[in-house]
Amino acid sequence: MAEELSGPHGGYLGLLRRIASHWRLSLIVCVGVAAPVAVWALLFLPKSYEAVAAIFIEDPRRGSVSTLRDWMPAGDASYQQAVLRSRSLAAAVVDNLPQDSMNELIRHAMHRDYVLAGQNLIRRLLGHEPVVFSPQQRAVRELLTARIRFESLPSGEVEIRAIAYHPQVAKDLANTYIEVLQSRSRSHIRDEARATRQFIENLLAQTKANLQEAEESLAKHQRGGTLKLPERSSVEMAQLAQLESNLADIQASEEIAKRRLAGLKGGKDSAGMPGRAARQALSERLAALEAKLATLEEKYASEHPLVKSTQAEINELKTALAAPPSISPGGRSA
Repeated sequence: MAEELSGPHGGYLGLLRRIASHWRLSLIVCVGVAAPVAVWALLFLPKSYEAVAAIFIEDPRRGSVSTLRDWMPAGDASYQQAVLRSRSLAAAVVDNLPQDSMNELIRHAMHRDYVLAGQNLIRRLLGHEPVVFSPQQRAVRELLTARIRFESLPSGEVEIRAIAYHPQVAKDLANTYIEVLQSRSRSHIRDEARATRQFIENLLAQTKANLQEAEESLAKHQRGGTLKLPERSSVEMAQLAQLESNLADIQASEEIAKRRLAGLKGGKDSAGMPGRAARQALSERLAALEAKLATLEEKYASEHPLVKSTQAEINELKTALAAPPSISPGGRSA
């Protein structure tokens, strides 16, 4: 028994016995350390306040799949998340903060860089210049490291939580983030709409050139009299009909993009006139496709590729018209 107690287990047991025999002293020491710390924290630590603002980031991958949606500009959710946490956005927020909020970020910082403080101490002892950041850089570091948190919710919302020693400063931080995000989102949507419009115009010009070339080829064959290759003529007629269909599709898409861009420039709500005009354009397109389908059914069988593609496009347009008009989600702040 004496040999067992002299081993490592015996040393642990002896230590536990000593602690148990002096439990009153251990309790007094713990209370003597914890009580002053708790009193100091309650009396001298400043209170902090939190302001929460919620924004909605639209993810196009959650929407319904449709060929008409390919012509509409849609934001990338991952790109928006990266922008939300970027240093450039934090710098823009600091530039737009009120002076009182800026002073709190600089003079009453919650983040302490002890590594930098130690490096500066060593630099001073060695006779070198310490590393000093500008007030704006310090405010950006404070904002990213201690004052702002982002929480993504399953519904697609992102909560912006701002912490400060004064409630007004917390509100200023959250509201300034919302304002800067709104200004950048409007600029990004305008750029996307402008790029989409240029792409559609280029595609429209190319389709018109192809259509003109096909019409000239058809007129040349018609002036030449009898054709030795009737199958080739039927193929060219089918290509001509397909080009006409593509031209009408592109014109409808261009009209929708123009109305969307006009609504963005004029600040109209997506549920106003531009939405009704777009649905009217889709209705006109549906009527034209139904007339085209009737003409194709007179010439070809129901299994012909042109008849199938036209029928599929009609079904898609009917589905789009039957759906209720959607409202673009916006940001809300709390």
